[in-house]
Amino acid sequence: MSGYSSFLFLYAMNIYHHKFKAFVCHTMISLIVAALVTLVVKLVWYPTPYDQICGGLSLLYLVISVDLVLGPLLTFVVFDLKKSKRELVRDLVIVGVLQFVGLLYGMHTVFLARPVAVVFNGKQFDVVTQVQIAEDKLPDAAPDFRRLSLTGPRLLSMRAAQSESERMELMVLSVTGQLRGVMPAFWQDYTLSKNQVVREASSVEDLYKQYPADDVLIDAQIAKSGLNRSQVVFLPIVSARNSWTVLLNKETAEMIGFVPKDASF
Repeated sequence: MSGYSSFLFLYAMNIYHHKFKAFVCHTMISLIVAALVTLVVKLVWYPTPYDQICGGLSLLYLVISVDLVLGPLLTFVVFDLKKSKRELVRDLVIVGVLQFVGLLYGMHTVFLARPVAVVFNGKQFDVVTQVQIAEDKLPDAAPDFRRLSLTGPRLLSMRAAQSESERMELMVLSVTGQLRGVMPAFWQDYTLSKNQVVREASSVEDLYKQYPADDVLIDAQIAKSGLNRSQVVFLPIVSARNSWTVLLNKETAEMIGFVPKDASF
């Protein structure tokens, strides 16, 4: 009996040894794919700090986490050397396709939620995502702005309303709590509004007074620009999820840093 038990134990170990090797291989491949996908998404679609301001990566991380668990587990379940080569390949392909479809769905959703424009609306910067722009509104934009960015948000500004109907459009957006920057018809080159940006911006000293406990954080952002405090102003930068602070060069209106604090005070 003891010999028979030992035989069964060794037989089971042999079977699960192959299953475990397949599980480990699938896990390693999944980790590499997940790392590459995350790297591309964060560097191309959501460059820092827009991954945090927009907060659109949570679904991708969820899908990747599920893929990393379910994919290798399904491989562990279906992997059996007693199957014919054709059956084994078929089962593994099905697992791979299911995993790929899940990852593709997550990437598609993240793609639609990516920031495509940062628009100065006269008072603040609106971070606009593709999904916030109605498809029938994009042709209303000037020709240079009809193609949405695939490599991070484009810095733009808004022209003033030129008719009563346009003023009503903007008022409806404000009343319904939507960002004014989602209207492509109003988009214009950022350089046309630089003087207005500087006029509307507040001295960075006000930010220090509002958030005295975060002076080191603010100092670090200013230090990276090579400017001193007197040369820095700030404005709110707002997405559908968050409200941050963008630091600006007082002379050029260039963005020089971001602080994860609400500047709408």
